Amino acid sequence: MHYLVSMILQIMSDIKYFLVVLAIALSGFAFAFWAISYPDRNHEFGTLQNAFLNSYQYMLGQGISIDFEGTASPELGVLLLVLFMLFMMILMLNLLIALMGDSFSNIKSKGLAHWRRERAAIMLEQYSM
Repeated sequence: MHYLVSMILQIMSDIKYFLVVLAIALSGFAFAFWAISYPDRNHEFGTLQNAFLNSYQYMLGQGISIDFEGTASPELGVLLLVLFMLFMMILMLNLLIALMGDSFSNIKSKGLAHWRRERAAIMLEQYSM
């Protein structure tokens, strides 16, 4: 149980910088989507709250719509959406998987060393008796 808690805490510690980069990227794209749809408050990105909410949902792959008609620049909206999908869904997801895999392998190697140290301590204790 201690090993599992240690692994979870180590992974959370290792991904803190990933979460900062993710928040900055998500905020940047949300502001960009809001800026191009600013004249139309009824658009799905028309308010900042909706821009952040829809950007977050897009990041998760839910409710993706390429309807940017009525915005300041529909072509720029589609381009931003494509860049968003490439960056957030492909690059960031693969980076997260790589970070978690690296954290797991580091913890596993430390766990093996800890197990060997404990085994040696038990053997020394038994030998000294």
